[in-house]
Amino acid sequence: MSEKTNKTEITGSITYRRPSLVIFHLRSAIFFAREAAGIEASRVDDSGDLEVNLFSAASVNSSVAFLEATINELLANCHEDYGFGFLYKLSNEDRRSLAVLWSLLEEGSRRVPLLEKFSFTLQLLARKGFDKGGDPWGRTKVLVGLRNYLVHFKPEDEIVESNVDSRPVEERRMEKSVKGRFAFHPGFKGPGVAYRRVLSAGCAIWSVQTSVAFADRFFELLGIPCEYESVRPHLNFSTLRKRASASSLSKIV
Repeated sequence: MSEKTNKTEITGSITYRRPSLVIFHLRSAIFFAREAAGIEASRVDDSGDLEVNLFSAASVNSSVAFLEATINELLANCHEDYGFGFLYKLSNEDRRSLAVLWSLLEEGSRRVPLLEKFSFTLQLLARKGFDKGGDPWGRTKVLVGLRNYLVHFKPEDEIVESNVDSRPVEERRMEKSVKGRFAFHPGFKGPGVAYRRVLSAGCAIWSVQTSVAFADRFFELLGIPCEYESVRPHLNFSTLRKRASASSLSKIV
């Protein structure tokens, strides 16, 4: 008994479009910071304190996600020779070198920290690197650490009260790393729940400013325009400054 096979001939064309999340994450970070600033500035009681924490945490996460997308998309697009206009500001040799770097990063068994990906990129192309003893590298390292605290959380006890001289109330390492960089949440001035003190409107705004400053410096060192340049007018901080309380902005460094 013979078998009959039906064959269908496919005609037409397939169009692919590669999404980019660089601008999406940056705009998300701006949006969350704006919401945190608005709520904190109009604070009359503790009813909106949790929302400030939530929006601030979201801004921290989106700010770092913006940096992740920035370097990963740059390297992956060089590897696959995907044609974004700004990418072709790099020479053919530079793009081939970054294609190799992406292959090594993807195939390697060892995870490479986010900021080192930026550093390796500049080093491979014989560009001047970041000053790792100053900013924006130092600020961004703190930002990534804060994101990691939130995303890869490892619980630990906090001393909230002590009458023993040798065991004073402690600051968490996370809290120490950001102290003095922005104003903490005005609703949590006492000991305990360190993350709720840290996740303020000032923290959200600082996170956005820090990530943009780092990305700007990277593209300056790389010598090409950034992918998000066309929307920079929409990513200014004037709206945040108008809505945030003076205390939230006065201490941002």
